Amino acid sequence: MATKKTKDTPAKPTTAGPKAARKPRAASTKPRRAASSATREASVRPTFDEIRDRAYQRYLERGMTPGNPDHDWIEAERDLSEGRSIR
Repeated sequence: MATKKTKDTPAKPTTAGPKAARKPRAASTKPRRAASSATREASVRPTFDEIRDRAYQRYLERGMTPGNPDHDWIEAERDLSEGRSIR
């Protein structure tokens, strides 16, 4: 065990610090609830590339006429999130 010595005090044993005194936590006794499949599916978000491709597809479906790219992006994101991907 390491000792600590200063001018005015005799040598004292040292510990590893306050973390060494901590006891590990006991495992939780509460059962974990499994996420429903609907929750799991809703938490999966489309990737940037998927949204980009779907927004471009909407543009093509519109006949390549001018429109609002932000609106296309939002609608593409909504389509993919709700599982309405059309290919």
